Amino acid sequence: MKKHTSILKILAELKSKIDFSQIAVIDYWEADLCAIGLQRGNYLIYMNTYNYIAETDLRLDYDLELINGTVDYTVLKELRGINMTKLIAEVEYYLGQSNK
Repeated sequence: MKKHTSILKILAELKSKIDFSQIAVIDYWEADLCAIGLQRGNYLIYMNTYNYIAETDLRLDYDLELINGTVDYTVLKELRGINMTKLIAEVEYYLGQSNK
């Protein structure tokens, strides 16, 4: 997978903290190097770092989506400029279990 280093860092950090056995890494945005998704069941978390790649602290935009079919979805939550601590809490809550 070819992605910006910010996305690769996020995935590595998440995988060190969260059990990914039931979570799929989704790349519907192949041309967008700063975007990636995580999916479990009908929940999809879309993450994008583009607005923050020049910053030293790792931040991202986040959308939680409920997939209602093959092309239909509902955005349940939007967060902008969040840090890794908030992202880890969101992913644990909506998609998985902690590795702790």
